[in-house]
Amino acid sequence: MARPAIAIALPGDERQHVVDVLREADFEPVAVQCPGDLEALLASRHDIAVAILDGESDFDESLDYYGLLHEPGRDIPALMVVSART
Repeated sequence: MARPAIAIALPGDERQHVVDVLREADFEPVAVQCPGDLEALLASRHDIAVAILDGESDFDESLDYYGLLHEPGRDIPALMVVSART
């Protein structure tokens, strides 16, 4: 049985490492680069189980991502990555 898909919205230098590790674990990581990408992904696929978000680079953008994950009729959990300082 295939594992669920995971939306990845991280900066490029972090994203590829996370994508590689998730693929090795038989998850399907799907990289998105902006909230519009996530919106299109969620409209076309209903198997996104979780999203990994960057909560440090652009906090307003991370809130846009989070809002898309929790629109009416949708409640997709998110892991927001921030630095230890934050």
